[in-house]
Amino acid sequence: MQTEDFTIPAISFLNDVSKLPKIDLEAICADLDISPVGSAEELTNNIWNKLEKNQEKKISILDGYRQKLLSGRTSVSWFKVTSGATLKGAKQKIIEKAKFNPFQVAQIPSPETLTSTPVLVNASQGFSEDEYFLRFMFKTGNARNFYADKVTTTPKNKIVTVFVDEKNGFVEIRTDFHTVGKVAIALGRLIEQEINLEKVNIAKKFGNKVEAIAQALSGNVVGASSKPLEQCSEELAEEESKVLVSILQIVDAFLSSEIEADVFSEKMVEIRDNNIDLLEGTKFIALILSGLGKVGLDASKHTLKDSPLYEMLKPFVINQEGNISFSVIEEGISNEYLIRVGFTTNSVVFVTASTEKTIKFVRDVLLN
Repeated sequence: MQTEDFTIPAISFLNDVSKLPKIDLEAICADLDISPVGSAEELTNNIWNKLEKNQEKKISILDGYRQKLLSGRTSVSWFKVTSGATLKGAKQKIIEKAKFNPFQVAQIPSPETLTSTPVLVNASQGFSEDEYFLRFMFKTGNARNFYADKVTTTPKNKIVTVFVDEKNGFVEIRTDFHTVGKVAIALGRLIEQEINLEKVNIAKKFGNKVEAIAQALSGNVVGASSKPLEQCSEELAEEESKVLVSILQIVDAFLSSEIEADVFSEKMVEIRDNNIDLLEGTKFIALILSGLGKVGLDASKHTLKDSPLYEMLKPFVINQEGNISFSVIEEGISNEYLIRVGFTTNSVVFVTASTEKTIKFVRDVLLN
């Protein structure tokens, strides 16, 4: 009988292995003395056939990939305990409420009993005494399989990783923002609602400025999606739209050499004089942004701070999400990562496959 708590490899599933980079899958094949030739899917299946029924070998072989098994490309949301509360002792509450010890026994529900309500299936010790990982499983729908004139259905499921740090009083849920709420509720039931968790408001802490987060990460903003400020977001009236179109048409005609400078100046003065009430005290940029639902800019791998257009629009918009590139030193090598920070969802999506060290780096910046 299991007497020690599970480690990360012990609670990993086939899907976790499938998300490893192919170079890692090839290395695992070499360790197992099986062919490293084939697609990532083929390598994953061959690996799992060797490990599935041999827990000791599974733990031994996958131990070198602890940093990657539960991370990868994922969306992350953080929750902190409310003032005066503590997470200390939550692990024991979870064991008591679950009526089994998920740190030493795995309980996988059968396809027939799995529902849309997340259930705890196993758990492991983290990288320190006060940290641990929980795995929740729930049904997301049914897949229909047709064979000639017959159809069968099989349940689709999702496994979500939750990282708990009792000492520092926060919970990290690794799933998209559509399902993060139901997992948080399931965790709350396990601790009997004795601890109130509040989602960390990334937008508030950094003033809705993606540049502030990029600076804290020593990274660069490489893309941003924003919405116009309230004074810019009202829908244009018909008269305002006509004026705006007239201005843009004249500018376009001048820049394409269809009209000379004197004609351009004459027409612009005419528009200004005929629309003093509309244009006086109004920034033309704000007028252009009026009625737009979203403004997006992308600088690929370069930084947006060098973009004159971005700097010009910045005073008139509020960030909704932003892409940030940054580097993390891992095993003496500087690795570059890309995240997408969502201010409306208060979540971070790791666009490039992450590691536990990378997630911790971002977490420490955003929570401390």
